[in-house]
Amino acid sequence: MRVEPEPSALSWTLDAEGNSVAWALFYELTDSLLVETQVEVETLRSNPFDFLLPDASIRLPLAHSDAEATILAPYLASNGLAPPPVAAFAQRCAEQADWNPQSFVGVLASSIQREIVYEIRELGGAHAPEKTLAQGRGACRDLSELFVACCRAEGLAARFVSGYQQPDPEHPRHYMHAWAEAYLPGGGWRGFDPTNGLAVADTHVAVAASASAEGAAAISGTFRGTGASSEITTDVSIEV
Repeated sequence: MRVEPEPSALSWTLDAEGNSVAWALFYELTDSLLVETQVEVETLRSNPFDFLLPDASIRLPLAHSDAEATILAPYLASNGLAPPPVAAFAQRCAEQADWNPQSFVGVLASSIQREIVYEIRELGGAHAPEKTLAQGRGACRDLSELFVACCRAEGLAARFVSGYQQPDPEHPRHYMHAWAEAYLPGGGWRGFDPTNGLAVADTHVAVAASASAEGAAAISGTFRGTGASSEITTDVSIEV
């Protein structure tokens, strides 16, 4: 990682959710900030379904042990509540999957990919899941938030993931990507990409995972100055 200007202090840490984070502090005045990262990654998971659900976990909603429920609490819906359109969408997918958790996440990913039009939106945070359903379109972060909300509506722990996917050779410009992970007993956290309607294997590289989209942002921070404003430009290059 290269940062310009050179930080007055740089500290590598793990956040509360286990993500690797670099904190950079600056004590001098500057009118720009450059962050450049370069990484080579080998992906090994070729089979996203190399696990078996325990007999006690073959039907939604899942019954977690007290210890597991405490750990998963941030990734489960608060009081099991979800906006009515989200709850109805999730229930329809659960019925199609015959209430099997492993089948449900697959049906959910493919249903979102089929029914919600994907669009590129460079600015702004993720839309609320009910807004994405109402508009019938959204960016990858919107579709991922919808997937997470639907999982939680059916008692399945889920979280938001940001990272990279193998690029489409027909599109020369590359972007960061967002998808979701669901916690499946026997399999742990497993990725599902509702933008492409598939289970995540060796074509995705996760950078961060969080209970919320904001917690998985690639870069965040604050600045101060008289009359100061900011804008961000990005460039992503991926070679396979």
